[in-house]
Amino acid sequence: MIDVKTGLIFWSVESLALSAILLFAWLHDRGARAYILWSAAFTAHAVGVLLIAARGQIPDFLSIEIGNALALASYSFGVSGIRSIDGRAIRPIVALPTAIWIAGMFVPVIRENLGYRVSLYSIACASGCLLLMLSLLPPGIGTPRTRRSLASVFALQGAISVIASIEMSLRPALTLQEISTAPLTGFTAALSVVLSVMFGAKMLIERSEQRLRDLAAADMLTGVLNRRGFFDRFTSIKAEAERGNRQLSLLLFDLDHFKQINDRHGHQAGDEVLIAFSRLVTRRLAGRGAFGRLGGEEFAAVMPIDDVAEAKQLAENIRAEFDASPVPCIGGGVSATVSTGLMSCDAQDATIDRMIRDADKALYGAKNAGRNRVVLASGAAPDMGEPPMDTDAQVAALQRVAKAANNTKVSRRRTRSSLTGR
Repeated sequence: MIDVKTGLIFWSVESLALSAILLFAWLHDRGARAYILWSAAFTAHAVGVLLIAARGQIPDFLSIEIGNALALASYSFGVSGIRSIDGRAIRPIVALPTAIWIAGMFVPVIRENLGYRVSLYSIACASGCLLLMLSLLPPGIGTPRTRRSLASVFALQGAISVIASIEMSLRPALTLQEISTAPLTGFTAALSVVLSVMFGAKMLIERSEQRLRDLAAADMLTGVLNRRGFFDRFTSIKAEAERGNRQLSLLLFDLDHFKQINDRHGHQAGDEVLIAFSRLVTRRLAGRGAFGRLGGEEFAAVMPIDDVAEAKQLAENIRAEFDASPVPCIGGGVSATVSTGLMSCDAQDATIDRMIRDADKALYGAKNAGRNRVVLASGAAPDMGEPPMDTDAQVAALQRVAKAANNTKVSRRRTRSSLTGR
């Protein structure tokens, strides 16, 4: 029969082994901060348990106060790892389990009584389990089923800890042998670790699979969606717009004279222009839809809207900012402009083929009208209450405006010439 001290030592060795595995995983993928946090969780747990096992051979302060504080710190690192892998900020509340224990150690009646210490430790464990459970309930890495299963494990462990705390509060024990819930608590804790490792590994596998899917749907240069990824996202955004009884707008972008940028400044500069434009649109879109590179210098964005004025304003803001912001490259800034075709319609009538076809016609009109402008497709009602205008009419109107502006410039030059006698 293995005694308690030997069992705690074995427990610590297993925790250190898991810590080492996670540490190597982090060294292989430095971007996954969750690995190093989970490694720290198992390390803190192992060191804390070893200090507790060494009671009688080391000062009580190290064995009791420090050992239990380290063991409880494993909850904080565990919660931090989950929040980190989900991309959420780590809040000070994660330190609650250790804080409860440290605060209790300043109360003499608790510090000097085994039963009350066990009760306090159980409450701290329950708070840690609650934090772990709450961190798993929101959507994040892994399937909802896996996350709920792991949350259930921590809920069970937390419930057992509460029962143990209540028992010790009502009938404080003087020795470890007098704690009737100790076998159940130990078994539940061991089961929780095993199940946590199983479900945690499943979450990491699901994370890797998701990353592979994301890579397959991403453009390698710009990091935005590729053509396939954009078409897939269109389907989900259309469904979202239909549920909200909203319109759908597709913006088709084409960088003007892009071949000349490559010829004059080099392909590296051309790549920087593509990247800069992708970042600009992604920032302006602010998660309201999807944005992708369809090929070469052609991009597209799709978003639910309440009226076409919203999409037109977005397209105009993108055009104006891109025009006014030369792209920093080796050898100096590179100026570039973008032409945009915009198509909007009711979500239930939208198809990706129709919207791209009509937006492409509007884009062709923008190119013919002199580039660096936004043109609405036929059927997309303009803002400001103007009557609908087909693409040819839009182009003709834009050409008339350009011609009038040119005539004004010529008239001014003639006036200056007559005044100066030249």
